[in-house]
Amino acid sequence: MKQYVVIVGGELFNKGAQALTFTVVDKVKERYPGVKIVLLSSMDYRRPEGEKRKYAFEILPFPLDLKSDLLGGIYKSYDVLSAVLNKRKANRDIRNKVTAILSNCRALIDISGYALSSQRGKFNSLQYLLNLKIARKYRIPVYLFPQSYGPFEYGYLGNLIFHQQIKKELSSVKEIYAREQDGLHNLQRLNLNNVKRSFDIVLQNNKPYNLSNIFIREQFAGKHPEILPEAVGIIPNVKIMKHGNEEALYKLYEGLVDHLLKNNKNIYFLRHSYEDNKVIQAMREKYPNERQIFYLDHDYSCIEIDEMIKKFDFIIGSRYHSIVHAFKNYVPALVLGWAVKYDELLQAFGQTDYCFDVRKQIKTEEAISKIDTLLTRHKQESETIKKNYAKITENNIFDKLII
Repeated sequence: MKQYVVIVGGELFNKGAQALTFTVVDKVKERYPGVKIVLLSSMDYRRPEGEKRKYAFEILPFPLDLKSDLLGGIYKSYDVLSAVLNKRKANRDIRNKVTAILSNCRALIDISGYALSSQRGKFNSLQYLLNLKIARKYRIPVYLFPQSYGPFEYGYLGNLIFHQQIKKELSSVKEIYAREQDGLHNLQRLNLNNVKRSFDIVLQNNKPYNLSNIFIREQFAGKHPEILPEAVGIIPNVKIMKHGNEEALYKLYEGLVDHLLKNNKNIYFLRHSYEDNKVIQAMREKYPNERQIFYLDHDYSCIEIDEMIKKFDFIIGSRYHSIVHAFKNYVPALVLGWAVKYDELLQAFGQTDYCFDVRKQIKTEEAISKIDTLLTRHKQESETIKKNYAKITENNIFDKLII
């Protein structure tokens, strides 16, 4: 029996991606205790050795030059591109180790949140497809866990190449799970017969993690700051500034914060990804001495963040998985989003009234009106979320996973 299960598309810096990684590690080990799990993540491989050793799974890099070496043939030409982009090549020991793991691998699980799409650029799509080509070469069954797909509009010449390659590689995959109906439609246009609809795996995981499946040297102690009563969490996403009007969005945040302060709420700014510190720092400069505002910009784990979100009356969220964590704990959310994934998530929980698209003009008074509703109805909305969550967790893709 082959020993390894490989995870691609995951990482530990972004807490949504970290939650996806921890969920796969925990659930696979729960069902297959003897399996060894490897996270292929070049970003996380650069972490200090002491930090990497605390995890009960191995972390190895998976750069473009390594992928091209594994595939050989015409793909070796990517070595030149990788040398330019990365300015170094993976050492021979790493290449030999990854090769040995792939040769003894029983499944590859892709947990990318959103990678295979022309909106993410041709290079991201190429990297995604190379992973599938490598799995096919080594005869590894592939499971594409719930994520967003499409659109696939690469331009006339790009479409000729990418549409053929996407269909070819996805056809060889064991199971494909589309997180949204929109992604399902995008894949169905390719006439694939191995596609199913499924909610995000973090959302499906309604049990606490078995921490011994995830950590080995430093058992997680669940340390996080005390959350005062009457608390609201604000979990920003720097990407909304790119998709919307940055100046207007900062003014919106200020309007919402001022209104919450008038209502004597304790406000906690919490980052779900390292890059969101930019937004939190800007708000800290705007409110440097306000005693009812707390800035939690430490690098908390997704487990700690989950525990903190439980204590909030509601959140103002823009990170997709911050909303997932909120709904898992029956905590309502006012959402500032920009993609169909937000719309479909809130629709599933009966919360569409609380979603604002940052690509459009958002009137502060309309957002404040929704805040007022949550101030008075957050307990009722919590019950609505709870009822819908029970339906969502009736089916779990891990129960059908055979590797």
